[in-house]
Amino acid sequence: SQSQSQSQSQSQSQSPQDKNQTQSNKLKQIPFKNLPTIPQLTKNEKNSPILDDIQYDQLQIPEDQIFRILLSTDNHLGYLERDPERENDSFETFEEMLKIAQKNQVDFILLGGDLFHYNKPTPKTLYTTINLLRKYCWNLNPITFETLSKTKDNFHSSFKCANYQDPNCSIGLPIFSIHGNHDDPMGEEGLSALDILSAANLINYFGKSDSFDRITLNPVLLRKGKTQVAIYGLGNIRDERLHRTFTAGNVKMLKCSEDPKNWFNILVLHQNRVAHGPKNYIRDDMLDQDLDLVFWGHEHECRVQPEEVSTGFFITQPGSSIATSLSEGEAKIKHIALLEINEKQFRIEPIKLLTVRPLIMDSICLLEQSNHEQFQNQQILNDFLEKKVIDMINSSNRDYSYTIKLPLIRLKVDYTGFSTINTQRFGQQFIGKVANPKDILHFVRKKPPTIIQPPKIKQFQSQNLLSDDIALPPQLDNSSIGDLVKNFVTTKDSNLRLLATEDFNNAVQLFVEKEEKQAFEDLVTKSLNKTKQKLQSVVEKIKTTEDVKKFIGEFTSSTSTSTSTSTSS
Repeated sequence: SQSQSQSQSQSQSQSPQDKNQTQSNKLKQIPFKNLPTIPQLTKNEKNSPILDDIQYDQLQIPEDQIFRILLSTDNHLGYLERDPERENDSFETFEEMLKIAQKNQVDFILLGGDLFHYNKPTPKTLYTTINLLRKYCWNLNPITFETLSKTKDNFHSSFKCANYQDPNCSIGLPIFSIHGNHDDPMGEEGLSALDILSAANLINYFGKSDSFDRITLNPVLLRKGKTQVAIYGLGNIRDERLHRTFTAGNVKMLKCSEDPKNWFNILVLHQNRVAHGPKNYIRDDMLDQDLDLVFWGHEHECRVQPEEVSTGFFITQPGSSIATSLSEGEAKIKHIALLEINEKQFRIEPIKLLTVRPLIMDSICLLEQSNHEQFQNQQILNDFLEKKVIDMINSSNRDYSYTIKLPLIRLKVDYTGFSTINTQRFGQQFIGKVANPKDILHFVRKKPPTIIQPPKIKQFQSQNLLSDDIALPPQLDNSSIGDLVKNFVTTKDSNLRLLATEDFNNAVQLFVEKEEKQAFEDLVTKSLNKTKQKLQSVVEKIKTTEDVKKFIGEFTSSTSTSTSTSTSS
């Protein structure tokens, strides 16, 4: 790009499209740094980037200098849409979020991924979502900020502009969104449900990377008065792969070369924040130290208050707006965040969501109860647990008196030393009182300590095939379909010869987990085209049929090796 410089007076007279062209020409590539962990940075209160309510009121900042952004993530629209009790939960909370945005007159909404629960939302889910977006986002409210970046490089739409810049549409409440792991692109064309909303001019979809081994983040540059905001988006990529890409230094971001210190830099991310393995999450120190705020999606636990990390930026994690599992993290009060930015200072106001269905969790250990000897009697145990659940329902009614929704109740019972009761039969007495009568109780048992014994020398002897001592095969409850397929196709006798193992594994996962019916057809077509292209490049070396077979075998083997390090979720 060619460098251009214009005065402020000239930029004010330009059209938004001209401003986009001008500002985008000032971008340069700077790689993310794989920074080591450093001691916590200290800042005096005067220079702190976070403003409290008193400081905010004392500053009396003009409204035309403040960006007001609503942050929400993991809305999971369509979750349990066939459940007669919970079918509308996700839509009701999403509409509440849109109403809050209107009431607070935000400049735009920023979503952190997993807008939809399923990769292929049902017609009902799409219809309801489009209705809500048209109802609250299409209006005559003016857009009060400028877009300075080249929008054709930001948004994944054939129209190459933001929806509020389209003269044929009247968008008063823009929405910017990345994809998550539930609504990620898939198939030969790499499309997701967000592409449908983008093509309908309902949202501005950004953060989709065409390459997973070399990632370049192009920011959406916005300006309101003297406040300049650069928003970087990175849609979900499998954590192990993204971890590897960060480690290799192949994640790059574009920065504005003019006044780089005066931009407020936001990164929208949808990855594991909690470590699920040595490389199955993204560390804070992998991210660029020039960032001011990281908006972290994917994690459902609400940690909306900004947390400063060792590299100097802050992280806000609003959490999901609906509980998709009965876990401790989901039981916390659900919030969205109102982010206000003035130049390089900001504040975040948590906003409690009132339409969220209450989730009450508790745990008990039967052995710790004073009358635990009586629990050998099934009826006494049933009565004891029934009373405990009733107390939890009463607690929900007191604490969540503002909602009429039936609560979700989860009681974890440590039954070590006792037998369980029928959970289905137990839940029938709470139909009409709780929203999840089938899984109120969760029985767990402490594992006995593992005793390491010296290896025994095996001796040949006859065995009774009906004996209880026969070694049973390990349970497969914790194995995914991908693990099973990978273990099968990588054995010596079952190794694939024409298709890359990892590609085949991915196709199986798409077919089973994402219900992608064209997964295998796309796999064969893609593999055939790659093989043809490679054959054409070495056609001079191919003389006989045996040469062709040998080449295909070597090429498939090399492809399997390379794809094992380049597979996205």
